[in-house]
Amino acid sequence: MKTKILIVFILCTCLKVNGQQTGIFLTWQDYQNNKIIQADKIVLNHLLSGKCVNIQKNERDTSLCKDSIFGYRDETGKTYRFYKEYDDEYEILESRYMVIYVVYKPTYTSKGLAAPLRPVYFFSKSLNSEIMRLTIPNLTNAWPDNHKFHHALDDEFGNGTSVSQYDDKHNMFRVNYILGESFQ
Repeated sequence: MKTKILIVFILCTCLKVNGQQTGIFLTWQDYQNNKIIQADKIVLNHLLSGKCVNIQKNERDTSLCKDSIFGYRDETGKTYRFYKEYDDEYEILESRYMVIYVVYKPTYTSKGLAAPLRPVYFFSKSLNSEIMRLTIPNLTNAWPDNHKFHHALDDEFGNGTSVSQYDDKHNMFRVNYILGESFQ
């Protein structure tokens, strides 16, 4: 029994070391290569000092400007990119032919702020390019000469289907799959 517990502990430790550490990615290349500066805790400072993030490691605090780092991975293994507006962190959902992000925004009603957050989807052509709202016009503008992609977008999403639809068959966002197919 002790052997089984030890094996489970070792596996869990290895899994954390191999890709789920909490920490900061200084550059997009660091994110791509999973080169993380480990941290015990990350404080995002949304209200005061919103342009900086505090990193705690071994009881030492370091403050970095959000515009000088790519992003971070939190304790749940989710990875976020900083981009222009420092109150929003863009959660990276998928990085394939394009990068797809989500930001959860508050819902507003006539009586003010409502509790449920709604997902708003974004994309960028690469890890180091501009982040734009995930819409058909923005997608066609991002790849202006890819007419095969434009036609596929119209065929797939022209009937009102959400452009943020996930494709379970291919285990990726449908729009990413369509973009990849347009390059062939």
